[in-house]
Amino acid sequence: MSFNVNDLSKDLRAFWNSNGQNTSKINANYAKRLRLALTHLYYARTQGDIAFPAPKDWRFHKLQGHENRYSIDVTGNARLHFDIVGADNGVVADITFFDPH
Repeated sequence: MSFNVNDLSKDLRAFWNSNGQNTSKINANYAKRLRLALTHLYYARTQGDIAFPAPKDWRFHKLQGHENRYSIDVTGNARLHFDIVGADNGVVADITFFDPH
């Protein structure tokens, strides 16, 4: 799907730009899986590429009540939320990360 670094939240941008080394704003326990998920999003070329061959525990799904908003479970609690701007053109935007629990 690919994304522009400016489409990452501020905390994710610092993490991504440091190649996963800057964990000052995120839980360091999530770093490995978060980096894997972001890399997966970056290199996916279609919406189908996000779902497969992603690990099943990522639970890629569309968020209810949001037209183009999707989620990937990074851990049991932590999630990446993002917009798919075009399923065919491979663009992901407005990427955020949070732990709702």
